[in-house]
Amino acid sequence: MGRLGTGFAIAGFAGLALASGPALADFVVAGDIMGEICADGACAAKTIDEIKGGDVRALRKGGKFKDVTEYNAETGMCRIELGEEAGIIAARTVFMEVQHDGNEVVLALSFVNFACTVED
Repeated sequence: MGRLGTGFAIAGFAGLALASGPALADFVVAGDIMGEICADGACAAKTIDEIKGGDVRALRKGGKFKDVTEYNAETGMCRIELGEEAGIIAARTVFMEVQHDGNEVVLALSFVNFACTVED
């Protein structure tokens, strides 16, 4: 899918203008990973308490991605679309939320968002 040249207006990212990063750059995770669950044209932000499986190391501060779905150079935010078609994050990566009673619930996220920097 690559770096898209269009904006999106979902869950606090209204009017986001996207720009392509350098062709051979790494996108470095610089903040907490937040999730979004989207259905019926609306998205809700979710806090991710735990990540298990495939891309655990990449999804921590300092982790790197060769590509993201969307990058905003102005705000320093990266967005990765999740799902079988996307392929940027391993399909076996599981995002969890811890409930008040201590039980973990798997989040069926549509996107993950995080502050990022671009490293050549």
